[in-house]
Amino acid sequence: MNKTQRILQKLLDDIARFFPYFLGFYIFSLLLSLIFHPWKSFFNWRLFTISVVVLGIVSLFSSKVRPLFRFNLPKWKINQPKWNWNNLLAVIRLVGGVYKKIMSVIKFFVVVLVGTWKRLGRGGQIKIVVIVFVLVFALIRSIGPIDFIVLAYALASVLFIFESRVSAVLAIVLLASCPFFLMFKKDNIAEISAIYAYYFLVIAVITQIAEHIKENRAKLPN
Repeated sequence: MNKTQRILQKLLDDIARFFPYFLGFYIFSLLLSLIFHPWKSFFNWRLFTISVVVLGIVSLFSSKVRPLFRFNLPKWKINQPKWNWNNLLAVIRLVGGVYKKIMSVIKFFVVVLVGTWKRLGRGGQIKIVVIVFVLVFALIRSIGPIDFIVLAYALASVLFIFESRVSAVLAIVLLASCPFFLMFKKDNIAEISAIYAYYFLVIAVITQIAEHIKENRAKLPN
């Protein structure tokens, strides 16, 4: 396997690892759209669904998923009558084989999610529960999709202490885009960009404080 093939295979493996989370977000958004109108009207569901299908198909070519679909097709006996019982049994075996392989793929993705949950440890699991509780409360209060995503990112960034520079860069990008929106008479979009730039700036500051607290605790003698 040459360097290009290794890079491509690594990319496919990364897509396969990312796909369960993307599929989970799709199912989560689909369920919320049945209850909350803002979620139903926000997404382009046709494009969203196509994205899920495409990523799912691409992930099947991963080295982690592809072996799960290796099975031998039944040998058809062409010279026998059309409704031969052997051919019918071969079809049943084929359907059963496909079903087993699909269940194997589902099991693989479940194992990935369960493994991620276990690796979080008790502290990480408690943080996830807190995040879910806050987000559910926000949904009950009819929060919009974009605000929901920003809130989820803010909670994860502060509790799991993401790189604060990510939030700072997002704030700068949103703030820098405001003059361009104003140039094209998109005042409403410019105002929204400025608001979210402020949100991400606050997230960056709080995450930076959390980083300092974590570093100071690490320096304390045991």
